[in-house]
Amino acid sequence: MVVRDFHTRYQQIAMANETGKLVERRLNHESGEAHAFYRNLQGPVRVEIEATAAIPGSHAIRPPE
Repeated sequence: MVVRDFHTRYQQIAMANETGKLVERRLNHESGEAHAFYRNLQGPVRVEIEATAAIPGSHAIRPPE
């Protein structure tokens, strides 16, 4: 599971890595870092989103392949 705190320029995420250790990262939107992160996730992944105002594009986590 990936938990994300969404902002207009970046998002702060928290997730457990392969060993179960909590990992936190700040992903930049403009550079494409956030897009690349979600695109590289393997298998089904549950993503929790902090309650937020309507931010354009926030629903497009992983584009269709």
